[in-house]
Amino acid sequence: MVSSEEIKAKLQELTTGLCYQSEADYPLEVVQFEVALPDILTEKELVALTGNAAKRPVEVTDVASFFRHVTTLNNETPLVDNTAKQIVILQAFCEQHLQNTKVYRIGSRILTALLLGKSSNGLLLGLQTTIVQT
Repeated sequence: MVSSEEIKAKLQELTTGLCYQSEADYPLEVVQFEVALPDILTEKELVALTGNAAKRPVEVTDVASFFRHVTTLNNETPLVDNTAKQIVILQAFCEQHLQNTKVYRIGSRILTALLLGKSSNGLLLGLQTTIVQT
């Protein structure tokens, strides 16, 4: 069983120099929340964890959908550039070592995105970034 600290360290290694591509590229940052929460977070819990204003739209999606535009061309043909390869490795690591992994997209034009899953001891670990959509 891999510890939360080992998962966090590996996530930091895998995200070094890696940005999430949207209309503006922002780094993927490792986050850890020292709380045990249910499998899917409510809007109230997200606000408490992130400090985002309440009443912003929240969309919940899966990890593959979150990274699809970076790893495939037109959601069909796999990309083979270095960023795509790094994302595929990162995605596989998250799916293997975090349980009940979900992506929470908070906001509408400038979004906060959280990829969160539970470690073996029940803590929330994952990634956070900013996405710009116009």
